[in-house]
Amino acid sequence: MRGRSPLNVGDVSKLVLDLPAEINGVTSIEVTGRCAWCTPDDNPDLYRIGFEFVDGSDENGVVIDELIRRFRRIEVPSQ
Repeated sequence: MRGRSPLNVGDVSKLVLDLPAEINGVTSIEVTGRCAWCTPDDNPDLYRIGFEFVDGSDENGVVIDELIRRFRRIEVPSQ
């Protein structure tokens, strides 16, 4: 995720995730995330921020699992 302000590791935020496709009838979900890392972006006005989900409903878990299943990168072995 990118943000305009830096976060401290451990900060907790409510996040709205807009999904790239409808999953189980929804196009976005709200989750709580804890900042796991924060570094400056290539754009000097932004920060790259990694979050860890800290709670969520079972419904959100199903949506996140399906999101990962649909959009995970397939690793191609180098030759």
